[in-house]
Amino acid sequence: PVYLTPADVPAQIVEKESSILRAQLVAEKKPEKMIDAIIVGKLKKYYSEVCLMQQYFIKDDEKTVEQVVQQAVLKLGENIQVKAFSRLAL
Repeated sequence: PVYLTPADVPAQIVEKESSILRAQLVAEKKPEKMIDAIIVGKLKKYYSEVCLMQQYFIKDDEKTVEQVVQQAVLKLGENIQVKAFSRLAL
């Protein structure tokens, strides 16, 4: 992941991604009325790839990292927030 949450993705990146998706959908001759809805869905998928909190948890691929954190909050009764992360590669 590159970002923590979708809110952390810079607006210019979202704008660029949206324009690329729009051009692809127009080239595929999708109906103009549906393009915005399709873009929203595709951006959601994009966020799941580049945002840590939207990715599936490695030990339980049916829950996102955000859902696991929320479950820990409920279980422990403490306000848990992920502020930063580091990615290590070998």
